[in-house]
Order: sequence, then structure tokens, then C-alpha cells
Amino acid sequence: MSDKIEMTVTINPLVSPLLFERLSACTSARHRATILKSLAETTLRQELTGYVHAPAQTKTQAYSPPPAAGARAAGGIDNEGFQVLRVDDSGHESAGFGDELGGQLAGYFE
Repeated sequence: MSDKIEMTVTINPLVSPLLFERLSACTSARHRATILKSLAETTLRQELTGYVHAPAQTKTQAYSPPPAAGARAAGGIDNEGFQVLRVDDSGHESAGFGDELGGQLAGYFE
């Protein structure tokens, strides 16, 4: 058995936009391979140690608590252009909706 694994990996912006953007910034195939290896090994180390690191935010955002439940009028939702949906509102969808959507998206993942 060989002590190395050879692979060809295709990364496109539709399936992995963040990874594609990061690897697109590399100037050579060797640099892309180094970055990809580094990302994979870092993820494996985190899984082994149980350490989960939240991704860094690109912008700092001030926290503002949500308004109290009674602070908004029930009609306020209509004024904002939102529609409240409940679980039973999806009963009019056909049972094969997921299958239809899966069929339409299947071409992207082949």
C-alpha cells in the first residue's frame, strides 16, 4: 500500500462559496493545496479535541435586545410587509414538493 493519497477535487462557488473564494485568492496550485490541507487538518484537530470555534465576524455589531412581546401591535406585522406563517399553512403544498425541488437541483450536484 502506498503512503500517499492522490485526489482530484473540484470546488465551485455554488456548492462551497467560502472555500472557493479563499482558494481563488491563491496564486498557484501549490499554494491552494497548502491552504486546503491546512484547513482540513485544523478542522480534524478541532474535532479530535472537541473544541468548536465559532467563525470570526467580519463586522462588529452592536447588540440590541429584541422588543418585548407586548411592545408590538398585532397589526404591526402587516404594516411591515411580513406575513405570519404557521406549520399548518403548508398543508396546501403538494406532497411531492421536496421531490420536485430535488429533481430541479440535481443537475447542480452531478
